[in-house]
Amino acid sequence: MSNCHKHVKECKRNAVFKLLITGCLIMLSLITIALTGCGSGNSADMNNPIAANPAAALNDGNPENVAQAYIFAEVNHDCQLMMELWSTKIINKDQDKFIKQCQEQMKNVQKVDTANLRVKDSRLSGDKATVNLSGVVLVEGDKTEKGDDEIRLVKENGLWKIEEIGVSSGNN
Repeated sequence: MSNCHKHVKECKRNAVFKLLITGCLIMLSLITIALTGCGSGNSADMNNPIAANPAAALNDGNPENVAQAYIFAEVNHDCQLMMELWSTKIINKDQDKFIKQCQEQMKNVQKVDTANLRVKDSRLSGDKATVNLSGVVLVEGDKTEKGDDEIRLVKENGLWKIEEIGVSSGNN
């Protein structure tokens, strides 16, 4: 006679307990999958490989990707990546100061909406490039800026770096 026959109640309780644990694990897995699938981004972000890994744009040799990566770094409040995307001439080797200023500015940024972000056009001339992005919406306090970002880049040591950013049209 097996031990289970001797202790029927205990075996049934263990079976029920295992079933409950298995059910909980399945529910947690489904919840995790649902949350990961939904994410906090928007549908445009899900279709943009730069949104998934903005840091990859640092070395890919495409100024359009660097420009988009900067916007996604803003979305994520990633001041370290934002600094790495800027030209060393702009940073002036004072990285700590840049990071502190960035973090202060990011405290005010409530949202950067990239649902309609797209490269409007780009121009390449030797070691200089200009990328125009449209569909950027920045919410800072009670102020909302909508417009196109013109991002000027320069090639440094074979990598595209941001030299200047300007909003070419905006409204509140």
